[in-house]
Amino acid sequence: MKSKNLENFEKLVSNEQSGFLDKFSYYKANKDWLDKATMPAVNVLEVLNAKGWSKKDLAQKMNISTHQLNNILKGQQDLTLEMISKLETALEIC
Repeated sequence: MKSKNLENFEKLVSNEQSGFLDKFSYYKANKDWLDKATMPAVNVLEVLNAKGWSKKDLAQKMNISTHQLNNILKGQQDLTLEMISKLETALEIC
């Protein structure tokens, strides 16, 4: 059985395409949008840090699961007006 380091090394020196250039091209073409899309999560995390709260604390105040909050912060769930309102109320920023 190969170690994880050996597997990673073999991937590094293989002739297979890694997809890095495709991912980089996508990032470069969408950089402005991607930067703006991360700002709500960054702002929420900054407020949590300032208040000394965990993501679990925020999820409880919003009456949602920690998993759902993580999806929101990762950008894997679109923010609805209802969810934005819940965030504002829970974070006491409205």
